[in-house]
Amino acid sequence: MSNFGQKPGPYVVTLATPRPFLEFWVRGEPIPWSVYTKRGGRRILLPDGGHSWEGEPVIHLAMKAWQTQIQAAAIEAMEGRAPLTCMTRVTVRCYRSLPDSAPKTEPARRKWVIKHLKMHPDALNYAKAAEDALEGIIVVNDSQDVEVVGSKGYSLGEPYTIIKVETLE
Repeated sequence: MSNFGQKPGPYVVTLATPRPFLEFWVRGEPIPWSVYTKRGGRRILLPDGGHSWEGEPVIHLAMKAWQTQIQAAAIEAMEGRAPLTCMTRVTVRCYRSLPDSAPKTEPARRKWVIKHLKMHPDALNYAKAAEDALEGIIVVNDSQDVEVVGSKGYSLGEPYTIIKVETLE
């Protein structure tokens, strides 16, 4: 018998109300974390919207470069504070640039965006790449991130990412 729709048992722990800690912006094209950075040899999305079969060297270097940008912005946002040791919620909102092939007028552009947002890469792969970059700067260890929220979209201007960190204790 299924317990779908029933209230959870007494073993559920409710986390504290989130408290804002910091929010910062990172300029540049977001690059997703991918298992292919370890395995290589798969078709990957490049920052310019193209694809490559190069695997590890191309995507790994692009992701590392983006993580370096995140780290620089995080260091600046921390203003010399020590990394957090408490539980955190991290929200990562990524806005990619529209490729030149995207329609220039509405409603065709809106239709194109809706179609392409449902494709790879997954929103949480962007969040994972960002979360890894925050380790040692905003949090001591990314295992403290008990809630990670990721979203993806397109920017009509330059690409950027917004990262918000909240404490849960």
